[in-house]
Amino acid sequence: MLKLLDTHHTAERLGLARATLAKLRVVGGGPAFVRLGTKVLYDEAELAAWLDSKPRLRSTADGAVSARRPRAGRPPKRQTTAPRAE
Repeated sequence: MLKLLDTHHTAERLGLARATLAKLRVVGGGPAFVRLGTKVLYDEAELAAWLDSKPRLRSTADGAVSARRPRAGRPPKRQTTAPRAE
């Protein structure tokens, strides 16, 4: 039988913050989810499959950790060259 978990219970089960799950839904790379109206649900079997797809490491020196990607979002603020009036 299909068992669906809400974001709160999914975060608890995975040991992640709810905000982390929300970010993974936007940028990708997280577990598959279903949106029913405003509710976000995760299939328990899909969570297990997602966890199984993650590499098992003893340390970060194992080499399976990829280089950090540049952050998505707004470009850095431009510096103004005009001096402030005091």
